[in-house]
Order: sequence, then structure tokens, then C-alpha cells
Amino acid sequence: MISKQEGPWAFGRTRMTLTFQKEVAERMAARILSDQRCRLSVMCQNWCNVNYKFDISGAAFLPKPDVDVGVVTLTPLKHPIIQLPFKMVEKVVRQIFSMRQKYSIRGAQTLFPEDVREEMALRMYKMADIDPVTRPYQIANMEFCRICHAYNEIIKEYPEFEHYDYRAQKVGKKVVEQEV
Repeated sequence: MISKQEGPWAFGRTRMTLTFQKEVAERMAARILSDQRCRLSVMCQNWCNVNYKFDISGAAFLPKPDVDVGVVTLTPLKHPIIQLPFKMVEKVVRQIFSMRQKYSIRGAQTLFPEDVREEMALRMYKMADIDPVTRPYQIANMEFCRICHAYNEIIKEYPEFEHYDYRAQKVGKKVVEQEV
């Protein structure tokens, strides 16, 4: 709803202070080069300022959970860093982080069909001015912005790639699209 500015976010930037399992809260607030940086970090920080406030021991709750809690304040941005539809941003970021420890281009390649995978991923990275041997957790949010916009430009030129899903069932050589 934040990405569409609907519900409580239709008229302004309603701030939220929420509790999460400590590890999830740390991932939400993780900055570039952090061990905790992941898809969740980029997605949260694209639409909100994420401020990790403090920890609460699990002993403070009854019944006591097996985990500690992190308190996070999320303040929606006036405009997201990546001003593209949520679904497209999520797809690009998910695929790039799908191979977190490998070069980021390896995950980006899965955005495209096998026969053009390497060529199109290199083209996208060149358009975005990103080094293909960068690891996903080393990519700043503004760099993800450039990657997403490059992907969007490629989709305009090759609309058949928009719904490509490398995980879709393959029948012979034909790809059967899964319903979304």
C-alpha cells in the first residue's frame, strides 16, 4: 500500500514504529556492504527511511519467545528511490539477490530467456553503468535504480521478456507461464 500510496498512506507519509524478530529488523535497516544486506533491505529502503531504534530482550514478553525483538521506525519517502511499479522492482531485486554470494550479473541473467541471457544481462549492466562482477550486497540503492530503469528500457524494446520467469515449467522447448 505504501508503494501505491493507498490506505493510510493515501494522504501523507504515515510513520510506523513496529517490532520484528531482531534478525529481520537488522536486515530491513542494513546498509550497503553489510553482511545483513539483502532483498528486504533494498525493498524497504526504496519506499521508506528505515531507522533501527533498539532491541527488546525476548525475556520482556510472556510467554518468552526464543528470539529477541528489534524496534524499527519506517517513514515513507515522498517519492521512492526507484520510481517504477513495485512488481518490476521486486522482480529485478529478487533475481539479483537470488545468487547473493556470486557476481550480481549471475542473478540478473535469470531475468532473460536462456538463448539471450548473457547478452541481455550485459547490455542491462552497461546501460546502468554497473560493474558485472559486483556482488549484490555491494550495490547501492541508486545503482539498483539504474539497473531497474535499464531493465524497464529493455522491456519496452522486448515486451516478451516482461513476463519471463526462469522458474516456469518447461514443456519441450516451450515455456509454460505460471499464473501470477
